[in-house]
Order: sequence, then structure tokens, then C-alpha cells
Amino acid sequence: MVQWIGLGFEKIGVLEMEVPQKASIFREPGRLPSAKRETYRTDQAALASNFAQGSRRRILVIDDDANVRDVLSLALTFMGYDVAVADCGDEGLNLFLKGPFDLVLTDLDMPGMDGWNLAFRIKEKSPGTPVVMITGKEREGVLEKAKDGSIDFAIFKPFRLDNIQQMIQIILR
Repeated sequence: MVQWIGLGFEKIGVLEMEVPQKASIFREPGRLPSAKRETYRTDQAALASNFAQGSRRRILVIDDDANVRDVLSLALTFMGYDVAVADCGDEGLNLFLKGPFDLVLTDLDMPGMDGWNLAFRIKEKSPGTPVVMITGKEREGVLEKAKDGSIDFAIFKPFRLDNIQQMIQIILR
């Protein structure tokens, strides 16, 4: 059951987050050198398969935009969650199948498997795992398609990290 709270959340088929249009995510240009990127990728696969059944909740973040993926990963880690990341739907599904996750955050538009197909496949394997779609697409179309039940919540870009934190706390309560 999704609770209504007066912080910009409303229930319309899925939980929709109302966020100011001027909110944005910024990250300094530049990425990890390729050798470190490969190590990071390997560490993510190991993390997904080696989660200990402890008190920390496990979240999988899937987004082809490195800036969004990095900001979400860092913020969620700072909030106390174990986070694994993937840059496409296929990689995300593989990580999901290797280790249990309490929540999946996925982008809608990605090369290869898009967020809808990924969400459908995750729900096939684990119907109880909440799937949150992150998108910059038009609201009405996303909310209409969400009625098929493959996603539990939708977050529309641009979003604020405090709204993400509040939503996750509600979902994982």
C-alpha cells in the first residue's frame, strides 16, 4: 500500500513525484580512466553476487547516463544503502539475476533493452521487488503504460535527491 504524504507525492496508478522543473543533476566533466572503469565494473559484479544478508538494503541503479548513474550511486551509498550499478538493461538484468535486490531504479530510454522490457523481466523473476522508472518522457504516456504493472513508481526528470530519499524510505519501510 502506497501512503500519501504531503511532500509532492501523489498516487495516480503509480507513485508520481512532483519536482521543480529547475532541479538538475550536475557533475564535473571527466570520467574514470578506462583501467579504473573496468575495475569499477568488476567490483559492481562482485558486489551484486556477494551481498551479505545484513541490515543494509540493496539497490540496483541502471542508467546509460554516467552522470545520473554516478550521482544516484554516490547519494544512495551515502544514505546507507548497498548500491550496484549498470549502464544498460542487459547488464542490469544480469546483475539482478546474480544477487538479491530490495529495489531497482532504472532509466526508461537505454540502448538495447529499454526500461519497460527490463522492468517486465524483473517482475517475471521477482514480482515483489519494487521497480522505479526514471524518465524524462511525457508524464501521461508513462503513467498510462505503467498501468500494466511492470513498474511500481515513476520519477520524472529533473528530480531532487531529497525526493528520491523520501520515496525510497517509503518503499523500503
